[in-house]
Amino acid sequence: MKMRMFTFKLDPVAGTFDDGPLTAFFAAHDALDATEHWFVHDGVPTLTMVVRYRDVPAASASRHAPERTAEPVMEMEPEHRAVFDALRKWRNERAKRDGRPPYVLFTNSQIASIARSRPDTRAALEAVPGVGEARIRDYADDLLALLRTARDAGG
Repeated sequence: MKMRMFTFKLDPVAGTFDDGPLTAFFAAHDALDATEHWFVHDGVPTLTMVVRYRDVPAASASRHAPERTAEPVMEMEPEHRAVFDALRKWRNERAKRDGRPPYVLFTNSQIASIARSRPDTRAALEAVPGVGEARIRDYADDLLALLRTARDAGG
């Protein structure tokens, strides 16, 4: 197990942190745990994250690379949008309960991929880009139950 630290400063115009470096890191590594520390440096809100991880074998790194688009729902079919919204709501509530940023659980692109593919098994869920062993272990049961509910409701 290895550790890496990331530091992000708040973009005052966008009101968000640029998670690009973290998303790129997760494309080649399997996150096991993340802790965060918020502080203000020179008047700028700053987030430092320490990620415990293991390397993803090169052969499967591209399979686990998250899709990166400006807005993953822009090209989404209406029938997938309801599932995306439900998954995103679950992700945000779970992240708040766990005290973690939502994108550490799943990025919007990963949620969009799950909404489009609607996996119904752990293996199918793990085939979604960016969903590795740690996410399967921690979230598969919740995600598969939510997807089953959406399927049963005709969504």
